[in-house]
Amino acid sequence: MKQQDKYHADDMRYTKLQMQDAIDDKQRTIDKILLWFPIVGEYLRVEKECLMHGFSAEQTDKLVHGQTLNFRGYLQADRLSPRVWAESVTANIVRIAKDKLQLTVEQSPIVQWIQQQLERNKKEQCIEKQKVSNHPRFHL
Repeated sequence: MKQQDKYHADDMRYTKLQMQDAIDDKQRTIDKILLWFPIVGEYLRVEKECLMHGFSAEQTDKLVHGQTLNFRGYLQADRLSPRVWAESVTANIVRIAKDKLQLTVEQSPIVQWIQQQLERNKKEQCIEKQKVSNHPRFHL
């Protein structure tokens, strides 16, 4: 029985080494692809960015494949920032340099567009508060 356990352990070690070699080969291949075609890494980066900002996997796939997306829903600058409502906006990924892509909404970089929307929302809230406080029936 001990001999069988030893063979099993040796076989497991050998299988683990084979798997690690296969993983290392795949990593070397990926490294070569990224070296030869840097835009591939940029597509992978922008894919993560789309998902982080609030696009679904299906919408992200369309964007990465070069399609313009008509979007309605919530977007956010990052996972911790407030969400903004996007009503019938167009989003796409544009090449801004040979090996650089940018996610845009209404032809503006997405983070810039979201910040503009947040500022606009703050201004609208201030105007609403002023209207309420200036109303003749409103008393403190």
